[in-house]
Amino acid sequence: LLPTEDGSSRQEEEDRRLLRRIAVAGACSGNIMLFTVPIYAGLAGGWKDLFNLIGLVLFLPILLYAAVPFYRGAWASLRTGRINVDLPLTVAMLGGFVASTWNFARGSDFLYFDSTAGFLFLILISRWFLRKSHRQWTKPEDRLPWAQEIYRVQTSSNLIQGKILSQLKEDDLVRLDAREVVPADGVLEGAHAVFSTALNSGEPFPRTFQNGQKVLGGYQLLSESAFIRLSKSPQESEMAKAWKIAQKEALYKGRRLNLFDRASQILLGSVLALGLVVFASSPWLGLGWEDGFQRALALWIVACPCALAFGGPLAYAMALRKASQKGILI
Repeated sequence: LLPTEDGSSRQEEEDRRLLRRIAVAGACSGNIMLFTVPIYAGLAGGWKDLFNLIGLVLFLPILLYAAVPFYRGAWASLRTGRINVDLPLTVAMLGGFVASTWNFARGSDFLYFDSTAGFLFLILISRWFLRKSHRQWTKPEDRLPWAQEIYRVQTSSNLIQGKILSQLKEDDLVRLDAREVVPADGVLEGAHAVFSTALNSGEPFPRTFQNGQKVLGGYQLLSESAFIRLSKSPQESEMAKAWKIAQKEALYKGRRLNLFDRASQILLGSVLALGLVVFASSPWLGLGWEDGFQRALALWIVACPCALAFGGPLAYAMALRKASQKGILI
């Protein structure tokens, strides 16, 4: 089914909203780091306190606005009992903010505003790329590699009218030149023609079709020219249906995506549990509670399987899209 105009508008608004959050996170994290570098270089006294205060203030827009998607994901994780990557990110961010604010108030040097802000900024960018990749793959016009080609349709008055795939309809008479792809299922009119059926059948050998024979969308013309009378619209062709099934199976039921999901679930649970064990075991490890919390927080941030949770599906979706653009149906 094609997405409605309202659905597309909502998706575009969600994209713009996420871009605004990325912009806020990038601007704030960049400026936090700008004021943190002098402290790392040895700045002390009142200027150090002022720069740390500026870092705290600049972190608030990230905490209250840019990080909202993480809160929603973490809350959904708690409600469903299914751990996702947003839960440890939210715990690490809120824990880092509370600890940094407490340390700032008592004059300690253990502040995490810069590292936490930069980390969340990069995660937001990764999420945006993942979202755009999935959106591009699921756009109807991107389902078929020849979707944007201009087809020459002969009218009843023998005039040639150019149309793209989405404008073609049943009973249109389409003229094809060599190497062009049949846009939808139809019937060959006129002299015989030679087609490659490799995309549909996987067979590399050319096939000759006679006048009146059925040809399928996806066949590539090897002869100089041919006329095809469409018997179906492009959306109802066998190839379009196969493309839709492949897209659904690959993105929503794929064994590999389920493997990514299960692996990230196991790793997320392990990281959260291990961080809590480190914190709870601080006295037995010869650490103070503050040192134990710092180590647990570092573990949650560093060992968070963002590459597995984001990178796996992103790489998989990009591979499917690249393949589809080259005419390979997986």
